[in-house]
Amino acid sequence: MFSIHPDDLTSEPTRRLLALHLAGMHASSPPGHVFALDLSGLQVPDVTVWSVREGDDVVGIGALKELGDGGAEVKSMRTHPDHLRRGVAALLLDHIVREALQPIPAPCASRLSRARTPRRNASAGSFGGAS
Repeated sequence: MFSIHPDDLTSEPTRRLLALHLAGMHASSPPGHVFALDLSGLQVPDVTVWSVREGDDVVGIGALKELGDGGAEVKSMRTHPDHLRRGVAALLLDHIVREALQPIPAPCASRLSRARTPRRNASAGSFGGAS
């Protein structure tokens, strides 16, 4: 059974998965086109990180970065290779979107502005802003 927890990025399993994520992004992206946040980039106040755990194992990570204009961006989503195709990413993305839509203190109505409320693209299985 999976559980989702806020993550402070201090555990070795979380750091290993983040390192795997960054290595994968650099290996599969053209030079200068990797926008993944490293450890220090994920530890800033406007980023919230969650890990998905199965028992003591970290099976996935993901983050939400507040952009300061009422919008937010999903960052550093990665499922551990040993747990692919088990629903980890879908579970985590649904959690991040629910968290993003939660009201926060004024002046913002939610982490995502109403104009940027995600909508699910059923054919692609992805989220995007309203067009």
